[in-house]
Amino acid sequence: MSRYRILVAIAVLALVPSLAFSAGAQQAATSARRQEYRTVYSAEIGSMNYLVSSTVAEMQVAMNTVAGLVEFDSFGVLRPSAAESWTISTDGLVYTFTLREGTHWYTWDGQQYAELVAQDFVDAMAHVLDPATASFSAHHMRGTIRNADAYFLSRADADTPDMSFSEVGIRAVSRYVVEYTLENPTPWFLSILTHSVYRPVNGQFLAEAGDRFGTDHRTLLSNGPFILTNFQPQVERRFERNENYWDRENVNIDSLTFQFNREAGTLAPELFMRGEISSANIPIAIIDGWLQDPEREDLVFPNPVSMWNFWYSFNFDPQFAAEFEPENWRRAVQNINFRRAFFHGLDRVAAHMTIDPFNPERQLKNTMTSPGFVSVQGVDYTMLPPLAPFTSSDLFNPEAAVAYAARAMEELAGEVTFPVIVKWPFSTGSADATQRAQVIEQQLENLFGPEFIDFRPVGYPPTGFLDNTRRNGNFALAEVNWGATYLDPYAYTPPFHTGNPMLYTDISLPAGSAYQDLLDAASAEVLDLDRRYNLLAAAEGFLLENALIIPYRGGGGGYGVSYIQPFTIPFAGAGLANLSFKFAEIRDTPVTSAEFFELQDQWQEDRLVRLREAGQ
Repeated sequence: MSRYRILVAIAVLALVPSLAFSAGAQQAATSARRQEYRTVYSAEIGSMNYLVSSTVAEMQVAMNTVAGLVEFDSFGVLRPSAAESWTISTDGLVYTFTLREGTHWYTWDGQQYAELVAQDFVDAMAHVLDPATASFSAHHMRGTIRNADAYFLSRADADTPDMSFSEVGIRAVSRYVVEYTLENPTPWFLSILTHSVYRPVNGQFLAEAGDRFGTDHRTLLSNGPFILTNFQPQVERRFERNENYWDRENVNIDSLTFQFNREAGTLAPELFMRGEISSANIPIAIIDGWLQDPEREDLVFPNPVSMWNFWYSFNFDPQFAAEFEPENWRRAVQNINFRRAFFHGLDRVAAHMTIDPFNPERQLKNTMTSPGFVSVQGVDYTMLPPLAPFTSSDLFNPEAAVAYAARAMEELAGEVTFPVIVKWPFSTGSADATQRAQVIEQQLENLFGPEFIDFRPVGYPPTGFLDNTRRNGNFALAEVNWGATYLDPYAYTPPFHTGNPMLYTDISLPAGSAYQDLLDAASAEVLDLDRRYNLLAAAEGFLLENALIIPYRGGGGGYGVSYIQPFTIPFAGAGLANLSFKFAEIRDTPVTSAEFFELQDQWQEDRLVRLREAGQ
């Protein structure tokens, strides 16, 4: 593939890990590759309890083993799954789903355990809304399902009388009919249901497993396309096709094997070249060699940019060691000019060249909500008045950044000790993250000089990275990511809700922030979507104007090659659809770069047709 083609290519689909190609191993591995998807990973998951999980790797287990009521196919069409049909009340508050009769739960060894029934969805919600469960995803129900928030708070606050769960807006109308009642009309509710936290659980099995639920393959049940047949931490996760799954004709892969390898990020291409795995990304450190090799260059294409977003987050409640002077950082970060110095001083292009040295701008985003996500009267959300100044400009302004730094030092004189130590955690399992920490350190210290900040990158192992860093406030400034899990801009906001400890302690906003008031006003508007989006844009504009976050880039990106036909992977503008291997097809030969763009063009045409046919 020509380097020019790589530079101009901008894809639109989230993609599973791509893979390298070895002509010597191709013939021997082709037969197995058609039957089995194999890959490697370096960061072990903490829990497979999909009603609690928060990371992509954790939720991927549920997306392949537990079927929810609805799902997205490879064209982004919302279709029935565990439910065969549904109705919506005229006021938009009551959703009634009829389940497929004869669908069952299966144990890790393929034994039928119980029939899937409406009560399984009720039991799952009761588990999520129990504060003792400590679900990272309970916020998806609180405020959406009638009385879910009130019930949760009544259980969490010892001084508040307990509310009966029967008052929460979910009930099993009959054995095969489950009904949801919402707090307010929610046009995007069906897309919310694709999240793993809305998936069912067998109440009897959950009670028997107790705290062991989701700790290994023996403590999970499956009603979905695959069954988790083996889980050995830091060794292997293996999934096998569920031959009793209702839609097994759309499950084209027999098994999925994820093998632990501490050096997965750098060794994957070589492992594939030896025919040992089916997928690998091509690290930037070796991409030039691939593009200059006549046998490989035609196999490389750009991994698409997704709606998932990364940004740089300030920690307003530092909990790190005294050697990094947490109280000094706490005082400094409250100053708006201190934050604006970073907002305009961080060269995102230089940082992103550690992922894409050929066309780093293609992945950069200036807002938290992705461009193209929704529009208002034909105007893209990111071009609404509160956001347009940021969308239309280059956030990197070194002269302004230096001026803000000087102003901050004047305002904080006598209160803050300069240079301020900036603790920046990074995962040692990622070569890109390691290099990016070094690039950012050099760039910021060269810009501001030694008198303003002392930037200190600190590496942590990939396994347990979140628990050791962001979740316990062990950083000053860090790279954070989040994606919309349903089709409304509000889905990008949960990390910034005041007092919400769901994912990261780092995103707690300063006391007295007006952001929550703006967000509450937007949340209350559920009928006039244009007004709702304008209010949400105002709230997001507040975050940017006050430099409370620094937008960085979209998810995905980088380069790779693949035996997976990329446009057979489930797709959605929001949510976790691309984590599933249902619908995905493995080819006999790698997808060439020329084929990739042809397949992409055809997919875009077919997608429009499929969406029109489905009335979506």
